[in-house]
Amino acid sequence: GPGPTSRHGSMVTTGFTGAGENRIGIDGSWDLGAGLWFEAAQSNIDYSGDSLLSNYLTLGTDYTFDSGIHLLGEHFLFTEQTEGTPTEELSKVTAFSADYGLSIIDLINAIIMYDWKSGSVYSFAGYQRTYDNWQFNLLAFYGDENIGNSFAGSGIKFLISYNH
Repeated sequence: GPGPTSRHGSMVTTGFTGAGENRIGIDGSWDLGAGLWFEAAQSNIDYSGDSLLSNYLTLGTDYTFDSGIHLLGEHFLFTEQTEGTPTEELSKVTAFSADYGLSIIDLINAIIMYDWKSGSVYSFAGYQRTYDNWQFNLLAFYGDENIGNSFAGSGIKFLISYNH
């Protein structure tokens, strides 16, 4: 349900040990026919005197039609600022997805995302089959080649997951 959360502690990251971290967040969700939600968080991490302040906000909605087609939309906003530097430009990503259960074990889905800062569009289409603890996914994707992760450019992936 909706409500605030807070966290304070230390963390270990590559190259930094014992970095202090403060986080605060709030979220809410409502089922008004269509589902509506928001999630907001602020994180302040102190890396041995250098501080990184991050702000995040997600707004979303989803709806499942009687036919079983599920549609979802989210808009994500974030900024990051290192102490002593100007605040980075607001980054915004909007995403839409659709999925449909072909049977109790088979699901097809499609996702399209738009990065407002770079103007890049990313798209994914997939097929998923689930057996008890096993999940098999066939994914096709297309997008910017310079995003720096395993879904850069275009391609097809086959993933196997075991959930215990």
